[in-house]
Amino acid sequence: MAYSEDRRKIFREEGELVGRSEIALFGRSQAVISGHKGVSSLDEGEIVVRLATGTVRLLGTGLNVQRVSPSEIYVEGRISRVEYPPEEERGGMTSR
Repeated sequence: MAYSEDRRKIFREEGELVGRSEIALFGRSQAVISGHKGVSSLDEGEIVVRLATGTVRLLGTGLNVQRVSPSEIYVEGRISRVEYPPEEERGGMTSR
């Protein structure tokens, strides 16, 4: 069974996953963010990515974006933390 099918079965998900964002971490050195809306900021210590539901922040050292496609962002480096900032830290902005 494929990963997406397993996940849907285990978490009892139904319906289409269109517009949904997912983050896959591979150890502490690689991440793939799917369903993104673009990169808000980028430096070797922090990468902030816009999602349909807000933002996600990857913190670490030597971070860099290896590839950006319309649906996925590939990040490499030493990832120490992944954060979803609260609404008030995003300036009260709401997702559209």
